[in-house]
Amino acid sequence: MATTDLPGARKRVRLAGRFAPAVGLVALMVGGLWFFGAMVTNSFAASTALSAVWIALLGAAVAVVSLRRRSLLVPLGGTFAVAAAILGAFFAWATLVDKTVDEDVVVASAAPAASPRSGATGKASLARGRFVGLAHATSGTAAVVELPGGARKLTLTNLDTDAGPDLRVYLAAGPVDEGRARDHVDLGALKGNKGTQQYDVPVGVDVAEHATVVIWCRAFSVAFGKAVLAPT
Repeated sequence: MATTDLPGARKRVRLAGRFAPAVGLVALMVGGLWFFGAMVTNSFAASTALSAVWIALLGAAVAVVSLRRRSLLVPLGGTFAVAAAILGAFFAWATLVDKTVDEDVVVASAAPAASPRSGATGKASLARGRFVGLAHATSGTAAVVELPGGARKLTLTNLDTDAGPDLRVYLAAGPVDEGRARDHVDLGALKGNKGTQQYDVPVGVDVAEHATVVIWCRAFSVAFGKAVLAPT
């Protein structure tokens, strides 16, 4: 039985050895982009420049290795070309193409809802603030609205910021500037860099403490804009 399986095992080992350089190259590309994009600097422009330099240097190294060892031309050169094209297309699309959303968001009652004991059923506005730009020009209004059952929604109205890769919505309690958003709660991916949208505020999150809404680019560790919430 072992003798019968030996040729197949050898074939699998050769196949794995053929693809190992390609897998390692992709891991090196992605790891380098993460390191230079998110770890070295909090400047969006500097992160982009460093990422481009990293890809250029890696491409030069692949070219040198492939010319010296022709057997690696296809697994390394081909893999680099395909991966670079896919990554470039993704970042170009995420950075250059705007996404506009127009959700039907909750709106607070004209008067704040009374306590649950009173039996009132209106929606209460808890906090509100206007966006200001940090790494990118940002405008719009953020508000936290409490529903009759106690659930809370964060609404972003007429948001207008730049597109970017891996944008998130944070509620931050710590200091927030272009490259820092400490002690934050991640509410999820930004649905659109333009328009009106809403997000669930998790139970237990104190919006009086986590009072800064941040549009955060996780890929480059930089804040596009923020809105400081004030009680209403």
